[in-house]
Amino acid sequence: MTENSKVLINARIKDIKASVVSQWPSQIWNHMLVARVEQSCNKYKISRETRPICIKIIYLGDHVKVKGFMAPQALTYYKEYRSTMGSKEKLLVVMVAVAAVTAALPFAVIAAPTTASLAGCKNHCGSVSITYPFGMDKQECYLNVDFRIQCNNSVPYLGDSNIDISKIMLLEGQMRLPMFVGRACYNQFGNYMSKDSNDPSLRLGRFSISNTKNKFVAIGCDTIASVQVQIFGLNGNVSTGCNTQCNEMTDIPSGDCSGIGCCEANIPSEVGKYTIFMATYNFHRDVSSFNNCSYAFVVEEGEFNFSASYLQNFNEETMPVVVDWTVDNKTCDEARKDIASYACGDNTHCVEPNGNGYICKCMEGYDGNPYLSDGCQDINECNNQSLNTCKFNSKCHNTIGNFTCICPKGYHGDGKTACVADRSRSTFNFLFL
Repeated sequence: MTENSKVLINARIKDIKASVVSQWPSQIWNHMLVARVEQSCNKYKISRETRPICIKIIYLGDHVKVKGFMAPQALTYYKEYRSTMGSKEKLLVVMVAVAAVTAALPFAVIAAPTTASLAGCKNHCGSVSITYPFGMDKQECYLNVDFRIQCNNSVPYLGDSNIDISKIMLLEGQMRLPMFVGRACYNQFGNYMSKDSNDPSLRLGRFSISNTKNKFVAIGCDTIASVQVQIFGLNGNVSTGCNTQCNEMTDIPSGDCSGIGCCEANIPSEVGKYTIFMATYNFHRDVSSFNNCSYAFVVEEGEFNFSASYLQNFNEETMPVVVDWTVDNKTCDEARKDIASYACGDNTHCVEPNGNGYICKCMEGYDGNPYLSDGCQDINECNNQSLNTCKFNSKCHNTIGNFTCICPKGYHGDGKTACVADRSRSTFNFLFL
């Protein structure tokens, strides 16, 4: 480190001590200097004498996070100054070193909760696993009201709605819901039978129907079906759909929703609300002997296979639908600038799956819940042969977020593509892939 850099850092320390430290309550200092110090200092091999000032700074684009560990990029500055400064100066040197790169130094405690802080939260409703950011009962058990779950008679419902949830897919940022099948039935004279019919709808708030995981399907031989949707950012509604006509049961191929007796349409992206409508060409009078109802529904890809027998009797009341959820409407860049509300924990990266908010994912080499500050834990690839590529009798060695392969004694190489004999053994003795 140059003398100019030392002067700059010392000047910044003086400024920060005057303008920031004096405003921090003692409990904030205590939180940062004590919380989870043993684990973090062991990880970065900080000496026992200096553990009380071990912190972590997570570099997030143009911001930093203070949390109770030390980031590797700040370690060099910390080690150089730790023997000559008091504990608070040492703490500030690390902060300033990272701030010099970012030109901004916001101090905040991370928004993401810890595994321990959620120990008192219920994590199941019936057979459905309820995982943070979703939660039940207490406010601290879920991220915000969008993720509140009500458990009634062992059935989880989204917030105060009547939308029940069959599965939450944490890593994909999705959930599966059972949604009603639409029906429009007529008697042999073409009269509408209202008691056997319905036009289902779904309103999701800020979540959206997945356009990549669902399709719109209609069944019938005198059927015009449409799904009217409301798309985020657009005024009014738009519609999509399909129609199908046929005269005889023998016209209809089973197992193929090809437009004869069954038709499909794609779902637009970013749909937060839909309603299903059905119409008819001749009120099913010409086909009432084998098909007196039209059916229409949104369904998850791969969860519906058409059969010609469905024209006579389709008994399914609901079909599975996949819903995309995101933390809020911010981009990743916007979210990272608001440290107090940024939802991603340690060892994560931010993803924008559909242009309407962000989700969190564990970094490669880590696994767990990315919405908890300690949720993404290192994967020990050496314990699972399918996760490491060590060959040639090389020994797998786990590292934080990765692994290495160590060739047998007397050989060198990466242990993955080759282990070559050392020259002292033989210039021609080697192992290769």
